Amino acid sequence: MSRPPWPALVLVALLGTNAPLQEARATPPDALAPPPAASGAEDDEETLIPLDPSALRGLTPEMDLPDTGSAPPPAPPPEVVVTGGRGAMAAEEGYRALGAGQVARALEAYTRATRQDPALADAHLGRGAALDLLGRPREAALAYDRALALRPTDPLTRARLTGALSRLPPSESLDRLEALAAQWPADPALWDAVGLQRLRAGRPQPALEALEQATLLAPGVAERQLNLAIAADRADRAARAVIAYRRALLLWRTTGAPPGVDLAAIARRARWLETHPPPAFPFAPAATPPSPSPSSSPP
Repeated sequence: MSRPPWPALVLVALLGTNAPLQEARATPPDALAPPPAASGAEDDEETLIPLDPSALRGLTPEMDLPDTGSAPPPAPPPEVVVTGGRGAMAAEEGYRALGAGQVARALEAYTRATRQDPALADAHLGRGAALDLLGRPREAALAYDRALALRPTDPLTRARLTGALSRLPPSESLDRLEALAAQWPADPALWDAVGLQRLRAGRPQPALEALEQATLLAPGVAERQLNLAIAADRADRAARAVIAYRRALLLWRTTGAPPGVDLAAIARRARWLETHPPPAFPFAPAATPPSPSPSSSPP
């Protein structure tokens, strides 16, 4: 029996989507945290499958992904303490401009600060935040990389770099993300970003391995369980996908699902996989199943 097309599930990127970033306002950094998640639809486990094909569409990771509220826009960096140097004074000017929503002015000030004091990590971090807000993740990643070189153990700088790299195509960012994950193997957000970029690159089995590591480090995050389920589903690991789908549903029943996540569709997909297990797919561990077209059945 052939398998149905992919359900309209949401692929959640915890550290960056393709959705445009919003300009920063004069808001304290704590206020930039994501709002409480809204409740989603109830789990409709009694609806038997197959699903209505007209209600399904292909899952294309490269598409513009809905903003689920799990990843807020980059917040301004911590306030710079002016010590008298010209670079620090320019960085302070950039911080105030960014807090007032004057992103272009902030970028100019932070750029001036990096030229006046190239060793000032806050200046590079702030410049990256301004570039991120202007929708220039490629340049932002370079700025964050310079900040991380000056402050290699700072988790905020690493998180900002991970987010910027996640908004780039896998061909431009995956090698760097994998290197960061190897350097910081206890960071679940890095493994999540690696897994999502591998999935976007059409490599579901390597994506599954990275996402398994992310959920092992942070098992209580529903978005990561859903990402893991989608990767397992695409890699023809039906039993593993069902477990992850069910865990995501359980977590979202407790916390409430963010807008754009259809809990009923996730429940129907899990139920279909339970009642219609796919045939064994005999591929070698090093091989990668071919990436399907949106109109074809899942790999």
